[in-house]
Amino acid sequence: MRATERRQIEEEKRYRMQMPRMRLPWKIRKGEIIRVLVKIRHPSRTGLRPLRDGSFEFNRPAFFIRLVEVFYGGELAAKIETTSAISDDPIFGFHLKADKEAPFRVVFTNHRGDRSETMKEIKFSAA
Repeated sequence: MRATERRQIEEEKRYRMQMPRMRLPWKIRKGEIIRVLVKIRHPSRTGLRPLRDGSFEFNRPAFFIRLVEVFYGGELAAKIETTSAISDDPIFGFHLKADKEAPFRVVFTNHRGDRSETMKEIKFSAA
């Protein structure tokens, strides 16, 4: 195992999930379809290492965001199960019909069970 791989493994053991960041439109009208963006800083490792013959071997545990749950108004609106193919520091985009003023919450869970979430209130703009 190379020094860089050992260093990455040690960093992953100490890693604590960070708070995701969410972006909502400035103005939201009732019934409007809005786009919500959520970004989280989190590394993604497959646990595989390429070999010289073109094959792969498992050389460490995988490390990635496993589950993304989206709640609108307290109800589960979407559930996304990801794989180790997810990118580092992913950005998720959601389209949402803003039909009520309510909290919009996104919960991230990695394969170790660590959780992090962000929440913003959907509020309608004055006409």
